[in-house]
Amino acid sequence: SSVAAVLLLAVGLIWLCHADPIEAFGYFCYGLFGSLNGFAEIFVKATPLILMGLGVSISFQTGFFNIGAEGQFYMGALMATFVAIKLPGPPWFRCILAIFVAFIFGGVWAFIPAILKNRWGISETVNTIMFNYIATMFVGIAIRGVLMDTHLLILLMQFVKDPTDHTDRQCTRMKILYTDSCDHARVRRITSCP
Repeated sequence: SSVAAVLLLAVGLIWLCHADPIEAFGYFCYGLFGSLNGFAEIFVKATPLILMGLGVSISFQTGFFNIGAEGQFYMGALMATFVAIKLPGPPWFRCILAIFVAFIFGGVWAFIPAILKNRWGISETVNTIMFNYIATMFVGIAIRGVLMDTHLLILLMQFVKDPTDHTDRQCTRMKILYTDSCDHARVRRITSCP
């Protein structure tokens, strides 16, 4: 079956790297089930992929060859983030509104290539792939622009301005800044003090 073929290929590639496949499998299992954080990361990564697969399957059934699920996901996530962060109101209302806005803007991002295909006969495959790159650029612009937290930027610039200053005051401030962040190596490296 295909699962056995993938496992054999993985074992072969691990052997080519002069590593022990059983040890690699142990690390793989530990990464998935060794901690609650690692187990939660499965759902963090799998949930968007499952939802994008469901959305693409609907468009495939209509005869629209949609390769742009990534861009549609990015645009929905971008607008949901904007609503959740920038709009006033109670948090529960902003969360509900963010979900609806994500659906709407992801759909609008898919609707543009559909119009181009319907009106001018332009290939939806090429359009949706190109729209992925455009959405990625919009997300990058927004992260460096309207979505950037100015307080975070000021604190990071102070930290970068004098990297030799490892006083307790500065390290404590950086640790407080990242208390609610996901526990990744990059965050730990920024917040570590001698």
